Amino acid sequence: LLPTAAEIPTIEIEHVESDPDGEIGFRGVGEGGMIVAPAALTNAIEDALLPFGAKVTEQYLPPAKVLKLAGII
Repeated sequence: LLPTAAEIPTIEIEHVESDPDGEIGFRGVGEGGMIVAPAALTNAIEDALLPFGAKVTEQYLPPAKVLKLAGII
């Protein structure tokens, strides 16, 4: 069963602010996790389509494009 609010412990959230460093005025904008996601997803789709001989060369992969790569349409 999935845990519900009754089973999950209380989570304490703290926010720490610090002065930005450098001339630009910002540090690590927090998008590091988003940079890898599209490439990982594209590689996973290419791995899944490997039996069909598909070679994925771009990251824009709507369903119709995936079906075309698989040779279905």
